[in-house]
Amino acid sequence: MPYSNPYSMLLPQKAVNKGLWAVKEHFTRSTLQRAPYIAVITKFGLLNMSRSNLINILGYLGLIPFLVPSYLMAEGFFYGAGLQSAAIFGLYAPYVFIAYSAIILSFLSGTLWGHARQADAMSSGDGLLQGAIVFSNLVALSAWASLLLIYIAPIMTLFAVCLLMAGYLGLLLIEGLVIGPQQKQYWAMRIRLTSVVALTHLIAILLMLTEL
Repeated sequence: MPYSNPYSMLLPQKAVNKGLWAVKEHFTRSTLQRAPYIAVITKFGLLNMSRSNLINILGYLGLIPFLVPSYLMAEGFFYGAGLQSAAIFGLYAPYVFIAYSAIILSFLSGTLWGHARQADAMSSGDGLLQGAIVFSNLVALSAWASLLLIYIAPIMTLFAVCLLMAGYLGLLLIEGLVIGPQQKQYWAMRIRLTSVVALTHLIAILLMLTEL
């Protein structure tokens, strides 16, 4: 017996067409509401550029939230009333720095999973890949712990920054072992980005040590 829609006997065709038109109009309106964001993305060519160029641009833009708090902390230390005077929109600059650093470190820990899976697909796999995955989880947990340490005592804020910097350097080392000689352009970018990130953490550490 051929299938028949039981609701076709209840709804006139005009009502069905009207309902479909209403649904179409709703999605068209929601798309137009998002049009300004799409226009901005298209204007800067983010949809047309290659994946490697997009990764490079987003990677270097991601340094800004590291550099701005570092500059404000240094400015407060040398020209203000110390680190306590360093603030971003009323928020304590070292805490802003630590929060962003923890988020990025957790993100990079997740990308290590993808590199390990790709390396596993290209080879028979060994203990290095399993160790890299476990290490990435430990780094993500250390990033989470750094957010909790700042609530224990002021001295633990210094330890949190040290923990984050160690996480970045450790991830760079493990990622280099997993990727190997492949993806030279990506690896060169990772070294440059991690060097700048580690330098900002080192600046924060030195500034905090001088105020103990």
